[in-house]
Formats: sequence, structure tokens, C-alpha cells
Amino acid sequence: MPSSKTLFLHIGWPKTGTTTLQNHLFSKHSDIINLNHEKLDDILNWLFYARENAFERNKNKLQERLLAIFKAEESFNSTQNVIFSCESLTSYSMFWRRMPTPFVHSPDPNQIARKLFLLFYGMKCFDCIKVIATIRKQDEFLKSFYAQLYNLCYKRYIQTNTFSRFVDYISHDVPNNFVVD
Repeated sequence: MPSSKTLFLHIGWPKTGTTTLQNHLFSKHSDIINLNHEKLDDILNWLFYARENAFERNKNKLQERLLAIFKAEESFNSTQNVIFSCESLTSYSMFWRRMPTPFVHSPDPNQIARKLFLLFYGMKCFDCIKVIATIRKQDEFLKSFYAQLYNLCYKRYIQTNTFSRFVDYISHDVPNNFVVD
């Protein structure tokens, strides 16, 4: 397998254009192999939810699964750039913060980053691994995020049925939440 490849890990926060980049740039650009969620769902579950010792025991199997995905891509041998773009790499827990509850599983973004490093670096099929992060002003992000999920869930709970209550809840009432992270 040629070794002059670069892997780009795009960890765009939600509401920063991530979906637009995924749909209109990464998937359409002829010089990029775009690893999408459908191809990596089983691997993402290991990154987000597996305990460290289980991840370590299964790392080689996961790497074999990734190599099989790469080999299935017709252009893998001729393309120099591979991108994996995923909002969940920052903090998957934010998507489960739809209702006030102290019992939400919250994967640690640092563990996710460590597992990604071990997984991809250990494969030795990339010369370079780069991280791309898209960001947005936090006050604009919070308003947009709140508006997107208001009718779906936030209006149902007293802790989140107004924007000011939502801000109080996420910034003070919930330890280890995605905004503070």
C-alpha cells in the first residue's frame, strides 16, 4: 500500500458548516477519499463507547476493518488525501443532551482523540495525520443550536424552555457538559 498519504480528521463543531463541507466539498472533490459515517459506524461506536481495555484488545481488528474500507475504495491507491469528517469527534454527548437528566453517557473527547491516534497512527498507511477544526462564535453557536432543537425537545422541559434557562442549565447545572468542554 503506498505510504504517501495524508489523513485529515475534520472535527467540526455542529453549526459550523460541517454538513455543508461534507455534502458539497469532501464528497465531491476528486482528490479526496471521504470516509463517511455509514462506512465507519461500527468503528465510531468503539471510539465513543468502548472501555480503554476493550478498545486496546480490539484495536487490531478495527485497523483491519479500516484497511478493508480503504481497499474497497477504487481510488485509494491513486488518491493522496483521505478525510474523515465528523461532528461527533468533539463531543458526541451533545446530541444526547436533549432532555434534562443527570444520567447521560458522555464520552470524553480526550479519550476519543487518543483512540483515533492509536487507531490511525498504528496502521502506518499515512505519512501525515492532520486535524482540521471548524469553529464559530460561541454566542451565535448556542443560539443556533438552541433554535434547531427547540421544537424537537427543549420546549418540553422547564430547564430548557427559554433560552436563558437553557444557558443556565448547560453552564451551571450540568457537570461535564459539551458547552463547558
